[in-house]
Amino acid sequence: MPTLRLGDLLTIRQQWAFRHANREVKDGIEKYAAQQRSQEYGIMATGLGLPLPIPDLPARLGDDDDVPLLPLHRPKEGRNDEEDSGEDSDEHEDEDEEKPKEGSGEPKKKVAIIGAGVSGLFLGLLIDYLNASVKGFDLEYDIFEAATSDRAQPREPCRTSRLLRRGRNEPTRFPNNPVMRRVFNLFEYLSMTTSPPSALKLEENPANGQLIKYTMANMDARGRNQNEPFCFNGVSKWGSYTDIASDAPGSDAFGFNQTNDPKGPQIPAEILAKNPGDPLKHDAETNGSSGWHKLMYYDKYRSDYRQRCYSNDDPLLPQFNAETINYLETMNGGTDWYDQAFSETVLESLDYDYYSKHPERQLPIRMEQPLERKPKYSSPVASISEKPNQPLHYSGVFNSTTLGALRRIDTTNANLPNGTKMALRTLAYGQSCKIGIKFSNPWWIYKLPPNQQIKSSGLGHSDLHIRTVVYSSYYQRGVTLEHEPAVLLVSYTWQQDAARRGALISRESPGGDDPTLKPLQIRELARLHASDEMSEDDLHRLISHSYMNHYSYNWNADPNQAGAFAFFRPQQFSTLWPKIITPAGDLVIVDEAASPHHAWVVGNIESAVQGLYSWLFSRLGDVPGAAAATRQIELGDPTREGSIPFVGLPGYLPVLHARWVGMFANLRREAFEESERDAAAAPAAKKA
Repeated sequence: MPTLRLGDLLTIRQQWAFRHANREVKDGIEKYAAQQRSQEYGIMATGLGLPLPIPDLPARLGDDDDVPLLPLHRPKEGRNDEEDSGEDSDEHEDEDEEKPKEGSGEPKKKVAIIGAGVSGLFLGLLIDYLNASVKGFDLEYDIFEAATSDRAQPREPCRTSRLLRRGRNEPTRFPNNPVMRRVFNLFEYLSMTTSPPSALKLEENPANGQLIKYTMANMDARGRNQNEPFCFNGVSKWGSYTDIASDAPGSDAFGFNQTNDPKGPQIPAEILAKNPGDPLKHDAETNGSSGWHKLMYYDKYRSDYRQRCYSNDDPLLPQFNAETINYLETMNGGTDWYDQAFSETVLESLDYDYYSKHPERQLPIRMEQPLERKPKYSSPVASISEKPNQPLHYSGVFNSTTLGALRRIDTTNANLPNGTKMALRTLAYGQSCKIGIKFSNPWWIYKLPPNQQIKSSGLGHSDLHIRTVVYSSYYQRGVTLEHEPAVLLVSYTWQQDAARRGALISRESPGGDDPTLKPLQIRELARLHASDEMSEDDLHRLISHSYMNHYSYNWNADPNQAGAFAFFRPQQFSTLWPKIITPAGDLVIVDEAASPHHAWVVGNIESAVQGLYSWLFSRLGDVPGAAAATRQIELGDPTREGSIPFVGLPGYLPVLHARWVGMFANLRREAFEESERDAAAAPAAKKA
């Protein structure tokens, strides 16, 4: 079994994805080697210009075996290059590349990009960058977007609120860590500056798009004591969860065990006192190995597998009963959250640091401004086909929509492999709803009792219908005036909670009345924030009086989304995700689902880099300058601060792996073309 590489530059999430991508590539190589052995001639990726068949391919490749070099990229004599470093390919400079023929009238190569979210816009910027910086490379593109031009939305719904698209002020979070560095390099490229906490004065109002330090908890002035509202089982308390639990008998501050049959199974006090997932999370964050082995082994289970699979002799894995599992899910995520793969649940907990003011408007607007070719709005795509009878012809198609939206496009003749079709249909997406309310004043900062005011930012925690409340870092005491309008993300829900909440959301929001939703929001906000110092009735009057308007949004109800964010079920990461990172001939799937970093902007943009690289490698023989363009991408380091955001392959798919992915795309394209030639020749042969 592969192990966590201690001290490696790859994060545990990248190593997790690399494990599965590595296996997929090696399975493809084994299949190709078997085909070579069984036939003297056949489809041999002639479009790559490789000396084929490839000699010396092993029949079996273990997880720890090196990926074979492609003949075109074998080290020169006397060199000892690392196969995945990108330093083994001086061959690009030695190749006789096809050059554009001046005056020949031959049309330039052009690709179609479906979707003008972050992935689609970034792909356009990436092509513009390569066109400008790589001699002999000139690739045109069209971007098709089904939505109208007044929308400005990146496709990273888990971390955003549509409230922003109408000019409200609920920011988006961006973790500042090595794997997210490409995003910050993109911000720098787009002149979206970052402000460290020491440089940001509270009295200053940051400009749109400026990045500001995000605070995940409402802390006191010394940053020591957390003070946030909790409401479970009808009990409302303020503080930090661990402090609240430590003051209660048996650590059961909210009476979870009191609601059970006294003779039935109980939630252990040590579980009520702290999150039992902490040892694994700590182990992963500190480059430990035991947690990694657990993660590898238990990917085949749902997060609630513990009821059946925990063994008492494992200190990390106590024997959890159903009551304990339900408690953990209630405290850590949405209802049915633990129906997803255990690996997804753990990795999700490892990912947060900066937020952006108006990110959903600023990011796509700033990405669109420098594009050489602007998106074509109100232009939904009906079908994608390899058949030559389509009204628009492209050398390649890059789909950046959600997989649910792609499923509505007719791909019957798009030459999709069966595994990719299965992945498009079955890869799980999470549900999500967000509801924001604009108030006439930030009452949570100034109007609550002094010891319960949310002075900076944080979260409200509950099992109420609203579940999670997000107090934005943008609204802080000293920044936001006492009588200034402010927005509160009053409800952020996932999974079954979102499904039930979505049933109350008007499609006309904020223009709709939402007759059930509005009073429910106000009632539950009052209940969550109630205390001995301020009653629920007093809070209800305060919140009702401060209410101005609300905006609610359900990602599952948006036909251009059909789901909030990729959130895989058991075994889907290992068996289905690898199927969508390999181009289906000339159809390439990009977007956050094609990256291990689901729901994050970095997932959108790194999938675009990987997808374009593999497609270009599959077209070395007929796209002028493709070899030099792939070399340009290889040389970058996306984890280096200040690097160009368009270069450097993501860590989960090293150079040689990405080349083999391009090889497989070429093989599939040529196999399809051969089958079409055979089909066309069949009637004539029969007649003869």
